[in-house]
Amino acid sequence: PESTQAALRAAVAAVPRDGSAPGASVTVDHPAYRRWPGAAGPASVPDRAALTVEHRQRAGSMLKPAVAIAVLQRVEQSRLSLGATLDRIVPDSVAAQVPLASSITLRMLLSHTSGIPDCCGDDFDAAVWADPARIWTVADYLARARAKPRTQPPGAGWSYSNTNYVLLGEVLAADVIV
Repeated sequence: PESTQAALRAAVAAVPRDGSAPGASVTVDHPAYRRWPGAAGPASVPDRAALTVEHRQRAGSMLKPAVAIAVLQRVEQSRLSLGATLDRIVPDSVAAQVPLASSITLRMLLSHTSGIPDCCGDDFDAAVWADPARIWTVADYLARARAKPRTQPPGAGWSYSNTNYVLLGEVLAADVIV
């Protein structure tokens, strides 16, 4: 409805105005209504070019629940098993980049108990700011994780790791049935 669109436009426009973030981009895709996209603020702070809904955005951790839901839907459909090991649910080229891949389960990736180091952190943030146009590959993320010490043996403890969710994205992309 037009009143909802007006409220959405106002909410998106308020983000750069109130200083919450330089810009905001939102798309609402509701089955009962048509798709609504909106953006406000600059796409690039230095050149002040207008942000549009077509610009690429880093989703960050807000994407983790959607990834977890997609994985668990496949578990519910009996297409994946929480006990399946990484070496069985991602391509060999990916599994080969993860030490102990044959001991790390889907459940461990979802629950941050894999022991795989976090590919991100302050050093990663600095690298992103140094080259914001760089497109990071799965191999880049896995190389960063391999360069750090394992947090614990697989399943032996909890340690937050973005690398787990990079790998869950690869599980979804592989779309294997185990």
